Amino acid sequence: LEFEKMHSTLLYYCITIAVNMMVGNADVFTVYLFELDTSCLLKHVYSDGSSTQGFLETVYNITIDECIYQCFYESSGMVCNVIQYNKDNKKCTLYNGVERKLLKKFDYQESTVSMLFVFSCESGYQSSLSNMFSRNHFTLHSLYSAKSEIWGQTCLLEQRDLELSHHAHFLGISYGTIESCVFTCNAFLSATSCNAVSVSQYNNSCSYYNFKVKQPPMQNATANRPQITIIHLCFTDNLRISSYDVQYGRSLHYLLTAAPQPFPSHHESINGNFKESKIHLFRHFELCIVRSFPISSLNNLFILRKFNDIRSFNMCLNLCRQTITSWPYRAVIYSRKNKKCAVLGSGIGYKTVKLNENVIITEVRDCNLDRMEERTDNPPPLKYYFEETNDICFVELNTLNYSNYFTVVQKTQNVESFKQCLRLCRQTVSKLNCMAVDYTTEMQCSLLKRIVNNGTFYKHGNSVFAELLFLKYCYDSTYLEQF
Repeated sequence: LEFEKMHSTLLYYCITIAVNMMVGNADVFTVYLFELDTSCLLKHVYSDGSSTQGFLETVYNITIDECIYQCFYESSGMVCNVIQYNKDNKKCTLYNGVERKLLKKFDYQESTVSMLFVFSCESGYQSSLSNMFSRNHFTLHSLYSAKSEIWGQTCLLEQRDLELSHHAHFLGISYGTIESCVFTCNAFLSATSCNAVSVSQYNNSCSYYNFKVKQPPMQNATANRPQITIIHLCFTDNLRISSYDVQYGRSLHYLLTAAPQPFPSHHESINGNFKESKIHLFRHFELCIVRSFPISSLNNLFILRKFNDIRSFNMCLNLCRQTITSWPYRAVIYSRKNKKCAVLGSGIGYKTVKLNENVIITEVRDCNLDRMEERTDNPPPLKYYFEETNDICFVELNTLNYSNYFTVVQKTQNVESFKQCLRLCRQTVSKLNCMAVDYTTEMQCSLLKRIVNNGTFYKHGNSVFAELLFLKYCYDSTYLEQF
């Protein structure tokens, strides 16, 4: 651990020096070394291939993932932060980048070759390791890719609405598919500065542009509008890229994340059937936004972990939250019939796996702590089925006799049972925003709504004070069968 801290500190200063030597912007990207269960933050650079400056060692017969890992973890105390990899002979060359001249663009005069700057690595799957960069955390944008067997390359792409792209300089026009236009543009990058294309839906004409990133996209590209495809990076190695940070301005970045949607018609929702809700992950005392939709293949997705004998969908969500600690990206596929839970990561570079039938994928998106200080001693939630609304809710009993987050909105006498009190709360969600109940031995049922630190609710003596978790978003029992 101390070695990792020391290495990360040294690399922080190294990349600062390296970036200052580069031409243009300093985009970075996160890769996942699948077999080594490690995530690393990289940058694509160029350097003089004939120079031995900063040379450390050459290692043969290893993969590019092993080459990156070797540089960061196993360079025998040497400060390794740049690699050059040749996949034809599996040759890995390690360098100290501080001693080399690093460039962002290819330079014919210096016979530059492609290299990777290794910024940092962490164990496990991380969708993004670039949190140290200042960026817009409120909006995530989709990362797409195109792969060509002819060119032997994969290109990382972003799409925007053309009419909103005011920093695109027109270069020329030809005809072809979006994929052929992308790789033609990239082939002439050095000579023409082409880095973006737009293909007409009417006559397959392909317009070429030089696009300068001055600001993050206002939104992901939308349907029925001409689109421009920005080419951020093309590479020949077998990298698995989880996300890509694009620099704009002097020091700001925006994040592109691989998403399980097809390219190029990403503006269309998958079967138009998204369902978004909020769910309590009671093991972590968090309230999370989840989004569910059907998929027919694992496109830009891979199975990170599999769990057997998982008896509830909520437990599967908790395992996802435990395995991947933050969004973006994390998702699950849960089989209620087989009691199996698969936790999914996302990325470019994984083989697309076709599924025998459509399945429901659920993304565990942003999570926030919810009354953690009041709930740490509560017992595990109970499940209740409500016939009237045909759904299932989790109910958490509170051990404390007070709460700073609730206030009484209605009291009803002569309520037969605790479950009947819960039923009254469930039925008045839209009218009273009921989120919890307090049921006494005198059969009084108090309905409570949430407030934000605006007072204290004290429960009655010998009463049962319980919160209906997922109340606004209780599971529809028929919808649960899909899982």
